[in-house]
Amino acid sequence: MEVIPTGSLRLDIALCTGGIVPGQFVEISGPESSGKTTLCQHIIAEAQALGESCAFIDADRTFNPAYARRCGVDLNRLYLCEPRDMEQALAILEALVFSGGMAVIAIDSLTALVPKDELAAPLGADLASQSDNLLSMALRRLSGPIQQVQSTILFTRQTEAAPGAVYHDLAANLSRLGLKLHAGLRIELQPAGVLEIKGQIIGNQIIVRVLRNKIAPCFPTLKLDIVYNHGIFKLKEVLRLGVQSDVITQQGPAYFFQGQELGAGRKQTLQFLSQDTPVCEAIELIVRQKLLKSVRSSATEAGNGEMDGSRII
Repeated sequence: MEVIPTGSLRLDIALCTGGIVPGQFVEISGPESSGKTTLCQHIIAEAQALGESCAFIDADRTFNPAYARRCGVDLNRLYLCEPRDMEQALAILEALVFSGGMAVIAIDSLTALVPKDELAAPLGADLASQSDNLLSMALRRLSGPIQQVQSTILFTRQTEAAPGAVYHDLAANLSRLGLKLHAGLRIELQPAGVLEIKGQIIGNQIIVRVLRNKIAPCFPTLKLDIVYNHGIFKLKEVLRLGVQSDVITQQGPAYFFQGQELGAGRKQTLQFLSQDTPVCEAIELIVRQKLLKSVRSSATEAGNGEMDGSRII
């Protein structure tokens, strides 16, 4: 595999690679209900579509099979487990990596992982640093093997409203920064509003920030639309980026692709694309190639790794 698509055409373009490069740790952070699990499931679905095996370590114990299936996940080819503590979750992760058979392994989420000693400790005991030490040790042990077997590890983490003062004491608490230091890709999600159709709320708008990308320069921000019970609204992205890149032309209310009329109006066009998969895939492929070429050219010209991608995405 060269890359693993994320399930969002906008995000694939923003990463400058067309997806996630295998063999690295990926941190997906954000507050509650910001789409972290949804993004993980779309990445797993894309990897499965490439014929790869994937695993989902459900530390939150909130895995919804019906919703995962709507995001495109093949449940018959998904390794799913619910660890009882942090040690077991990390042991399972290590076993899966060393097996060499998993392209994507998602841990959802780090916030819910609790060490054995903390579960057995009396209330009020201060064992906060133990989980950080365990995670930091696991990252160091697996950083080399995941590159050899080309496994991508997704970690979701719920962000805090106000980071504690301990994060500023780097000399004494380097283990708390373990994932930030080891992650090749860090993505932050923030709710930005709701999606409405005729006054009815159908989903959420999410602001995505690429905080770190070792492979390519980072874009400032982009937006994703997540529809309730369906996941990322990718068809809307294909249509919008297709028009922006002149792959799809518009004559009055009608949309055309290579002389073929897609529909009279946005709603009818989206319905057509949802039913005609080959046409939709052809449009996406051309848009992806065209915009990725443009993004890479901009990155080369920028030189310093800072560029404005808002015009494209």
